Amino acid sequence: MFVDPMLTVRALQGVLALIAMALGATVANVLNTHLPLNIDVPPGVVFYIFVAVFTLLIAVPYTILTPRYFPVLAHPFAMLVAETTTCIFWLASFAAVADRIRKADLCDGDGTCASATGSIVVGVFEL
Repeated sequence: MFVDPMLTVRALQGVLALIAMALGATVANVLNTHLPLNIDVPPGVVFYIFVAVFTLLIAVPYTILTPRYFPVLAHPFAMLVAETTTCIFWLASFAAVADRIRKADLCDGDGTCASATGSIVVGVFEL
C-alpha cells in the first residue's frame, strides 16, 4: 500500500504540535510558580501554546483534508497563505519564548531549563 509522503510530514507536524503544546504548558507552569509575585503567564508563552493548538486543529487538518475532500477550497494561494501564516506564527512564538526564557533565568538544576529549551527546539523544528 502506498502512503503519501506529505501525509507522513503532516502527521509529524501534528505530533510535534502536540509535543510543543505540552512543553509550552510546562513552561507556563514553571514561569507561574517560579515567579510567585507575577501570577500571570507571559503573553509570549500563551502565544506559543496558541500556535501549537492552531497548528494541531486548523493548519494540519486544512492541509490534509481540503485537497482530498474539498478541492475547490484547496486553491494553491489559499494553501500558501495557510502555510505562510503557520510559519510566521511559529517563528514569532518560539522567538518570544526564547526571549522570555533568557530573561527569566530558570536554570536552577531542577529540570525546568531542559523543558524550556526543549520547547524552543520543538518550535524551531515546527518552523
